[in-house]
Amino acid sequence: ARELAKPPFGVLRTVGITDKFDPVFLNEKFYGHAGEFNGPMQGLKLPPGEYKLKVTDAKGSTLKEDTIKIEADKTLVVKVQ
Repeated sequence: ARELAKPPFGVLRTVGITDKFDPVFLNEKFYGHAGEFNGPMQGLKLPPGEYKLKVTDAKGSTLKEDTIKIEADKTLVVKVQ
């Protein structure tokens, strides 16, 4: 069985999304849709570190691409557009 990640975590939030179904990728792996990470009480918990973020529209066109740094016990808010 895989071992679960252990705290501390950081949190990624997305704002300025065009469609709640815009796919969110970290290090080229699909993590969910932008609408899952854009509310005040929402976010994606991640281990601290650097990640390659990419948000696309449903057709695959890139809306945002950047290297981000997640810090323990902090929330990083990324504006998509």
